Amino acid sequence: MIPCISKGKVMKNILVLLCLVAAMQFSQAHFISGTDLFRMFQSYERVDQNRASASDFNNASQFIGYVQGVYDFIGYTVCLPEGTTSRQIFLTVGNYLKNNPGKWNESGWVAVDWALDSAYHCPGMKKYQ
Repeated sequence: MIPCISKGKVMKNILVLLCLVAAMQFSQAHFISGTDLFRMFQSYERVDQNRASASDFNNASQFIGYVQGVYDFIGYTVCLPEGTTSRQIFLTVGNYLKNNPGKWNESGWVAVDWALDSAYHCPGMKKYQ
């Protein structure tokens, strides 16, 4: 051990380093692309159609949670017709991705925003310029 560094400081530095590494791993999990989102949607479709594999349930749950989270954030910018179900929102987003593969390189939240805005645009609201 280096004489000028106490054992407590070494342990503290190791703990800080481990926390930083863990935080970096956790933060990387939140960057979802349109491609990632479309793959999750494919799992959602298989679950919805009762032809899912074991891994599809996890991916479908991530898709549902991601779309719900983005909708909770941007929901005030779209006008859903009364009675719109969560399933309709999920299918709207998934079908938008399916029909617009050029959007897969965008961030997942941007793809969700575009999908919902294209389907449920509020009259008179200028969202994109």
